[in-house]
Amino acid sequence: MAFNVKRHLMKAQSAAKRGDLELAAKYYREVLELYPANGQAKKGLNGLTTPDRNRATKAPVSESDVKQLIHWFNEGQLARACGRAETLVRDHPQDPLLRNLLGAIYARLHQSKRALSQFRRATELKPDYEEAFTNLAATHSECGQAREACQAYESAL
Repeated sequence: MAFNVKRHLMKAQSAAKRGDLELAAKYYREVLELYPANGQAKKGLNGLTTPDRNRATKAPVSESDVKQLIHWFNEGQLARACGRAETLVRDHPQDPLLRNLLGAIYARLHQSKRALSQFRRATELKPDYEEAFTNLAATHSECGQAREACQAYESAL
């Protein structure tokens, strides 16, 4: 099936309207990989990263929320930790610590694809995040993806 730019742009716009900025960015980037000069994709991607001045800024994630997630994770209360972590990530999508924690929860729940996605996003948000790179590498390794695991381990160093 041929790559359909118009369909990708529509999917990106739809994802953005639903608040799934990560998915919207993915679609815009896919268009830009093949068509780097596509103005609509550039504008759409830039619009996702530009803060809306009319929207109130959310308070940063509280230390108590992070401690509670870690406690639930360590106690094996993964469903509880997962639900709260997903809510926090929705509210704070640019927080690499939350992305890493959610990835660790997904990994423990044997949801490797979801874990990899969160670890990748954490490392995109914070390129020097050694723990997220280590988690990314470990998950790739568990999935039998040796080359990707080595690359992630090298990035952690």
